[in-house]
This record gives sequence, structure tokens and C-alpha cells, in this order.
Amino acid sequence: MLLTLGLFVFGVQSAPFDTISRSNGWRWPSNDRTGADQVYQYTGRDEETISLAGTLMPEFSGGPVNIDILRTMADAGEPYLMMSGAGQIYGYYIITDLTENGSYLMADGTPQKIDFSMTLKRYAANVATATRSSLLPLLTRRS
Repeated sequence: MLLTLGLFVFGVQSAPFDTISRSNGWRWPSNDRTGADQVYQYTGRDEETISLAGTLMPEFSGGPVNIDILRTMADAGEPYLMMSGAGQIYGYYIITDLTENGSYLMADGTPQKIDFSMTLKRYAANVATATRSSLLPLLTRRS
């Protein structure tokens, strides 16, 4: 297991990714002063983004069904708990972008290679939510 997002497990047999990048920002708006240099005031963290990219080879690893599952998760409009295979909990994230590119098409149009990328943004709302089971709070939240 490389990573989990809610109940979806990124692994060799489902959707292995080759790269993961994490981007953080911090807000420092400027304040103009007459006759002096601008000053900056720290107002907090900006959004955090995680990008994943990988290649599926349906004969050996995950296929189009795994991309469809991720698309369905994004359509649900819910934040999902992200955790690494080593047990590091990243927090709750929303899927904001999912791209797939199929190549090496068979006669019926089925791709033999699917490159995918997805963008996730940290969901930091402090909302108490109702859940359907005792395990679900660990994996997904409803707003």
C-alpha cells in the first residue's frame, strides 16, 4: 500500500503512482506606509496541495475502473482522510482535479496504458459531522 484516500487504496494492483508532490503556502499581505517601506503581516497558512501522477497498465496493475472510482469519489463532494503506507496521517483532502490519458489502444479502443494525475487540496473545516458507521469518521467526512 502506497497511500489511502478514504477507502481507496493506492497500490500496485489498484492505482500505483510514480510521483507525489506537496505544496504549502503562507499568507503575508503587505501594508503600505507613507514614506517608508511596506511591512508584512503573517495571517496564517494558505492552502496545501498534493499532486499524484502515475501510470496504469491494465494487464498488470489497475485499470479504468480505478480511475472511475476516484472520479465517483470526487463527484461525491466529500473530504477524505489521507494516510501514507507508513502510517503518516496527512489529514482530510478533497479531490479538485483528475486527468487520464489513454494510449496504445487496442482494436476496440481499450487503452493498454493509462497515465493519470490528480490534485488534492487540504480540507481544514472544523465541522462536527454525522457518520454512517464507527469506522467511517476515520475515512471520510460529510459537511
